[in-house]
Amino acid sequence: ESGEIIHRRYDPDAVHYQDDTQFPGNYWVSALVRTEHAHERVILDAQFKPNGIGDGGVFTNMVLPIIGSVSEVRGVGYDMALHPPDQDRILDTGRHVLTKTSLTNKGKRAQVPLGTYEFKDSGRKLDLPVTAFDGTPGIQMVIDGQRMWQPLERVQTKRSKYAMYGLWRIPELDAVSPHLRGLTAWIRQSSTDDERANGKRRTRALRTIPPTDPDWRRLFGGREDTESMHNHMKEKWFGRRVRAVGLERRELQLRGYQIHQGITALLAWHYRTGGDVSRYFGA
Repeated sequence: ESGEIIHRRYDPDAVHYQDDTQFPGNYWVSALVRTEHAHERVILDAQFKPNGIGDGGVFTNMVLPIIGSVSEVRGVGYDMALHPPDQDRILDTGRHVLTKTSLTNKGKRAQVPLGTYEFKDSGRKLDLPVTAFDGTPGIQMVIDGQRMWQPLERVQTKRSKYAMYGLWRIPELDAVSPHLRGLTAWIRQSSTDDERANGKRRTRALRTIPPTDPDWRRLFGGREDTESMHNHMKEKWFGRRVRAVGLERRELQLRGYQIHQGITALLAWHYRTGGDVSRYFGA
């Protein structure tokens, strides 16, 4: 308006946020592992998210090669941005997927009918319809004239030749009819071919280890460690902003932090166990 020319550096790689509440930048997606001991955190891989793909898809693309190279991986955790198709990709490798279920577009907890399964135990057999609700499979029961949903208990999870299956048991509770208590059924955890084709995947509402499981809190913390690590990295920057123009320069900063975390974890492990690190640092 004034005719004054203002020179600014332009970053061609920065992406604008949809609501324009933050400065332009790039999303950072990382995959990490850590022990229960302090400072022993390792960033397995980290990438900036390109346009046209969600962060859960970027995470899955990073995780699959890691799973192929590191057989010790038994499961991965992520937030609700890990959508059902990506969950199935990980389940197909025989690994657990630890994530909560997303609410429906009507703000309700997700539920998916899984079909009828054969429950059996000690010569008893009974076919019952099963519905997954908010991660947990369950059966319908009638108590005092009212229809109730009874969640099942997780017993075991294993991978067959083609898919992940979970052994689920009807709990032995007073509210459960005696002829149902203790019956178990094998339920497929990953989506079937038909479900994948029609877009109605069971992974919308079914988890190998759901939030109702007693092991859930131990495996899935209140605040994911990745978020704490991202916050720690931002604290290293002036004004919590990357002081670099161009994705290549930001990539250099990201790799530097990744290496820094690896060195810190290695030294922490050395001080805790006395393990030999001479191959990395010399004598």
